[in-house]
Amino acid sequence: MENESPSIDPRYRPEFQRGYNGAEVPVRPVPIEGERSPSEGITAESPTESGPLVMESEPAPRRRNPYFLVIPLAGAAAILLGAWLTVSQWITNYSNQSESSTASQRRFVGVIIYAFSSPLITVGLAVLFGFVFWLALRRRS
Repeated sequence: MENESPSIDPRYRPEFQRGYNGAEVPVRPVPIEGERSPSEGITAESPTESGPLVMESEPAPRRRNPYFLVIPLAGAAAILLGAWLTVSQWITNYSNQSESSTASQRRFVGVIIYAFSSPLITVGLAVLFGFVFWLALRRRS
């Protein structure tokens, strides 16, 4: 229920209330009708009379992410695939095969392999390095 009076409610910061004009508003704890003041009705009790102490709960254990191993395995697979493509193309190019009708096809496949093997290796290394840094940050906190 909102305060319907045009005055500023002292319980809240004045700059966020309707009718605030930028002037200093004195902060004073004024009880509103039907409310008690904070110190009213409080009596001093000894700790043994107040009941059992509430213990702080233990922090929840970290859940293990089921996809935790997928990231480094994908990075390693990208590195291995890029390296395998590069090595297989080198072996094909430098073997003593005679020129045949498929020479232009082999050259085209070689260009495609060289175009994709370098990014595969680079992305795989970036994924593995990022994963290692993420693990280091996670263990530090």
